[in-house]
Amino acid sequence: MAEIPVEDKKTALVTGASGVIGAAIAQALGSAGFCVGAHYHHAKEPATEVVERIVAAGGQALAVEADLSRQESVAPMFDLIEQQFGPVDYLVNNAGINRDVLLAFMSDEQWDEVIGTNLRGTYLCSRLALPGMMRQGSGAICNIVSPSGVRGQAGQCNYSASKGGIIAFTKALSREVGRFNIRVNAVCPGVVPAPCPPSTSRKRRNGCSPKFLWGVLANPKRWLRWWHFWRLRRRATSPDR
Repeated sequence: MAEIPVEDKKTALVTGASGVIGAAIAQALGSAGFCVGAHYHHAKEPATEVVERIVAAGGQALAVEADLSRQESVAPMFDLIEQQFGPVDYLVNNAGINRDVLLAFMSDEQWDEVIGTNLRGTYLCSRLALPGMMRQGSGAICNIVSPSGVRGQAGQCNYSASKGGIIAFTKALSREVGRFNIRVNAVCPGVVPAPCPPSTSRKRRNGCSPKFLWGVLANPKRWLRWWHFWRLRRRATSPDR
């Protein structure tokens, strides 16, 4: 990915940067010259490691903590990033959690926690990032979604609803802010294997692979090449085209 000239230095916020997908995105943006806000909620150590790798490579990054379901937690995160790097130019709504259980046995807490982090978090971060983007007449928001939000998944009514909601949210928001030269897109990378015991990994791979294109789980290195295209698309296109 080509580096950004100093005069065009941009600030990016990646939520859920402590996870596999978020870490890969944050490092890719950092290597391209972005000043990166690497968000985490509970997993501080992995997010700090991401920041250290970006800084070691000559970039600028900051680990920021927030509970994305609460505005009183999210707003200070944006304030901290703006104080350190300036307003957020690129927002990647990647953070997501799952609490898998059949709906008949799902608690209100399991529903609210997933919807709160995934869907409300996307709403809060987008709403707080937009005023700065609108003032400067440019920006980009990328929402990471899931096959569960497209086709649904048994045992994941809460997660499927949150990701399906984000897809609809992406379409609606792109119609609102395209006139301000702000791009809003959704990326569905598929299931990316997270670090876990080998036996669990094999079980999940055997159970899931036939459902996915090419019969393989997603690899961040394959689809991160898309970020170069997304970053360079400076001019927004009308969602009606």
